[in-house]
Amino acid sequence: MNDIIVNALGNASRLLHSFMADEANIAEIEKIARQLAEVYERRGKLIVFGNGGSMCDAMHFAEE
Repeated sequence: MNDIIVNALGNASRLLHSFMADEANIAEIEKIARQLAEVYERRGKLIVFGNGGSMCDAMHFAEE
């Protein structure tokens, strides 16, 4: 069981590092963050939704 956990975490770590190494990914996240900030500054509204596990992600995002 320990090997399964270590392998899963290692895979997740490699994937995250690969994602972070691509500057286009970071730029896109920054772009989205700026757009969200603009919406809130204008007292706008952001609607998030999902079904099942995605619903839980949407609820968590809304709470943050």
